[in-house]
Amino acid sequence: MHPNSRKQYSIRMSKFKFTNEFEFQASPKILFEFISTPVGLSQWFCDKASNTFQNVWHLFWDDTDHTATQTHNKPNKLVRFQFQTTELDDTTDPAYLQFEIEKSELTRVAFLKITDYSGMSNKQELEELWENLIHNLKTVIREK
Repeated sequence: MHPNSRKQYSIRMSKFKFTNEFEFQASPKILFEFISTPVGLSQWFCDKASNTFQNVWHLFWDDTDHTATQTHNKPNKLVRFQFQTTELDDTTDPAYLQFEIEKSELTRVAFLKITDYSGMSNKQELEELWENLIHNLKTVIREK
């Protein structure tokens, strides 16, 4: 477990909400490039990413396309992807992934808050997944 992280869990219907914050020395502007652009996301988060002018994103893992709509984009602050599905349960309570950047003005440290709302409910697997992904991100932006 990362010493500077805060976790929160909640279960709602068939979805599980995982939230965690990770500390970064990078500026919000640099972090935002890695969470809001196809090139940035494909460097640490997924195998490949692309988007259209209509905010439809294609995020690929193991040659499988996970289509999402970018529902929020506040520059240098927040990005949210709502995953598209044809299953009835998911259309009324869709899975989403949110990246939010918060900066401490006192310490000048940035925090990346991850909210992963999905059908994946194993807390340990989610913690390990996000620890590995954040390690990848820190490696790409050259943080230790």
